[in-house]
Amino acid sequence: MAASRLQPQDAVTGVPEEQERQAVENAKLMLVAQLAQYKRESVSELDDSKGPNFDISAKPDTETQTGRPMRPFNVGGTMIQRIVVISTMKKPVMVRAVFKDGDLLLEDRKRLPPTRKAMLSALSKDIPKMVRAGFKVLVEEISGDIAQHIGAVRIRLSDKHHDGRPVIVVTVERYHELKSQGSLIYPPKGKSLYDISPSLLDVEFNPAGEPVYRIDWTSLTPEHVLMLLVVYSTVFNNVGSEAYINAMHSTGVDNAFSPLTALFNLVGAYDRQVEKDTVSSTLTGTRIDKQTVIL
Repeated sequence: MAASRLQPQDAVTGVPEEQERQAVENAKLMLVAQLAQYKRESVSELDDSKGPNFDISAKPDTETQTGRPMRPFNVGGTMIQRIVVISTMKKPVMVRAVFKDGDLLLEDRKRLPPTRKAMLSALSKDIPKMVRAGFKVLVEEISGDIAQHIGAVRIRLSDKHHDGRPVIVVTVERYHELKSQGSLIYPPKGKSLYDISPSLLDVEFNPAGEPVYRIDWTSLTPEHVLMLLVVYSTVFNNVGSEAYINAMHSTGVDNAFSPLTALFNLVGAYDRQVEKDTVSSTLTGTRIDKQTVIL
């Protein structure tokens, strides 16, 4: 009688090893397919030329507020920020991105004309429309002239964040957070161009215990700047923007039901009713003697 050959089993699950390996491979393939579909959907939300996927006149999906912690709100259960960042300092480039449900997806970068006049002409075609539609648009420059011309926000990585730290410090921390969570989806081409080296930022502490930041500015490439600006956009907000003002007047979040709010309303209504029902005595204010007054 021939002995039957049994497949080796996992000691913990009892599942044949070959079957378990196949299940893992199937799960990987499914994840890759889902990621590809997600990337197609996210990119289509950035493209204002694809009909119903993006309405340039639609209300923005996120509020914005300058240099303060972001307070996003949901539209249809999905939190979306549409982002454009432009770097003019070394080699003029720009990139569009979308921050959707915690994932940050970047498109391929676009090179801009090197001269100011040609650059303004190229940017003026679409960027003002994106600003009106609620895009966060940041421009890295010194003067702020280009940002003002297209309705964007001027930013420098050496600027101070609202907590007093340099923007680049806040951004690098946020970059490592998103990267460790697997939330950075790089452009299809040249992924390595956007990787930020850990040696970019070093922190030491002086005798008073205060942090001293040592930044290797010379190592930053235009692609690094684009990545950092896109990452910073996820925590940067412009309180002067129309999108923020509209969002602050929105009742979608602030008027949400809360049991605590209901309790305060009930107590307030009771106090108002007691005050209404109370009849003031005709003797109120009457002085009985030097030390006694009827209240």
